[in-house]
Amino acid sequence: MIFDLDRFKSMNDTHGHLAGDAVLVRFSARVSSWLEEGMLFCRFGGEEFALFAPRHDIDRAEVFAELLRREVAAMSVPTEGGDIGISVSIGLADVATYGRDFDRLHSAADRALYAAKETGRNRVLRATPSAGLADVAGRMRMPAPAGAAIAG
Repeated sequence: MIFDLDRFKSMNDTHGHLAGDAVLVRFSARVSSWLEEGMLFCRFGGEEFALFAPRHDIDRAEVFAELLRREVAAMSVPTEGGDIGISVSIGLADVATYGRDFDRLHSAADRALYAAKETGRNRVLRATPSAGLADVAGRMRMPAPAGAAIAG
């Protein structure tokens, strides 16, 4: 799972970095309180986090992620300027589909995360192999040989 706190930069810009830090601490504490045996939760930088759930298949991971997303959406962080509401977008990818290569797994979860953000934020989306294949196919289009007719 890859998490991204929605509109975090805007939170920092509007409420200040101390408030942003409070959001990061509160979010991290909430996720940490949900961790099950064998899970690993870490910050990748900025407002991006990852959670490895090796004992969860993709269906169970999606249920876990959705419960966590709802829990975060119900949170607020008190600041001098008022309470800050929090939401999180989550992208999922699984070893059964993408293999054990970290870069491939991360890339798939990251694509799902950005799809979640592009479709409205505050949601959980699974990576789909077809989306990855479409990306590869788009990058691999080769120009037609000189003199070849192109149907279109």
